[in-house]
Amino acid sequence: MSLERIKELQQKLEIEDVGQKRYLMYRIFEEVLEEIHEEVPEPENRVKKLQEGKGYLYKLAQDFLTESSTMKKREKLDKMIDYLE
Repeated sequence: MSLERIKELQQKLEIEDVGQKRYLMYRIFEEVLEEIHEEVPEPENRVKKLQEGKGYLYKLAQDFLTESSTMKKREKLDKMIDYLE
């Protein structure tokens, strides 16, 4: 998936339904991981692979996955997308 598609999905995050927003954020997160990895490793290794060479993104990914606040999850996701640009 391209960065343009990720940005398009990011714009759809302005919805009110929190459940729908969280689902969309997770989909975007998966797309960001695919964009970062030129060869897509197995899904269970995607975040772990970040630790090897992209420490900042690894930290953001960990924060995104463990954060309970939807707003803070969005902030982490936005930072990951900004990093791709």
